[in-house]
Amino acid sequence: MAILSDEIIHTIRGYLPGFYKFLKTERGKKWVEDRFDKLEEFSKLLAKEALKEFTEADFMKIMSRLWANELWTNKQYPAERVLSSVKIEDLRSRLSDLLWADKPLSQRYDEFRRTIKGMGPAQITEILSFVNPAECGIWNRRSREALKILGLENVVPVMKYDISGHEYERFNMVLKEIAVLLKSKEIPNPNLLDVDLFLYYVVAVAKKIKVPEVEVEEEFDHDEIKEMLLQIGQGLGFEVDSEVPLAPGAKVDVVWRAKIGNLGEVKYVFEVHREGSIDSLLLNLIKARSDPTVQKVIAVSDEKRLNNIRREASSLPQLSDRLIYWTVSEVKRATELLGELKEIMEKLELVKI
Repeated sequence: MAILSDEIIHTIRGYLPGFYKFLKTERGKKWVEDRFDKLEEFSKLLAKEALKEFTEADFMKIMSRLWANELWTNKQYPAERVLSSVKIEDLRSRLSDLLWADKPLSQRYDEFRRTIKGMGPAQITEILSFVNPAECGIWNRRSREALKILGLENVVPVMKYDISGHEYERFNMVLKEIAVLLKSKEIPNPNLLDVDLFLYYVVAVAKKIKVPEVEVEEEFDHDEIKEMLLQIGQGLGFEVDSEVPLAPGAKVDVVWRAKIGNLGEVKYVFEVHREGSIDSLLLNLIKARSDPTVQKVIAVSDEKRLNNIRREASSLPQLSDRLIYWTVSEVKRATELLGELKEIMEKLELVKI
């Protein structure tokens, strides 16, 4: 049974003429070439037989090439974060199961997501897609934004960062129907990587359209915002870490560290609040603030939730004048600007970011 409605198909086809022209631009050609390069590299490193000899260096190479990790200035950090909690022998076995086991894709995805810490849906699905682009697509922020623009928010869970294996299979079914619509002389045999490029194009075009702002409670995923904070911090030159115990009973979401002259080490602490008790959040920040190296504590949420935190914090003199508020929309914008800076510097060919 077809998933895409006639209305959605009509919307998708409306983007196709511009998309085909985009493929002929320098930017489009570069993205197509990058896909071919990664397909060739990943197919060799992650082949069934090659995985038997897969090394930490191979994993570092894979992780450094993922678009999901492109904003990290230290390309080794995402891989080191994974390898800190799993031996290479176990990782090798889990990757082999994810990519080559004779099990349903949903089961393979769920098992890998559950057992390998430090890898999110964007990283996992990107690896799957570059090994098997006919069956697996890439679930990331760009693809979710594009699907929402195309009117598919009621078909796939576009507001979710972390999806289940069942939801991932549903997502791939949608991409396969879009792939059929892409078939043309420009793309004679479209796969799900071609669909990913189309979704990127949709987002690039849609961002030029001014959408009226509506004051609503912004939807966001706690873990996704944490990942953005880590990327922003490292992009600014800080050492970063997550789930850091700073005081007894106080484990904070994200910490940025730096050594500044005579001040020695300084820390900036971030807590992302989406649900749960505000009192617990504030108590955690008060405990974290007891660390003498902590200069600022920052609460991150949408504007409505931050206003509630401000009201509660106003009665806490030990915290009210030391607490900073950062909206998730500003965090997302900072992440986008970091990506734009990376693109600019790559065009100048001055440094590799």
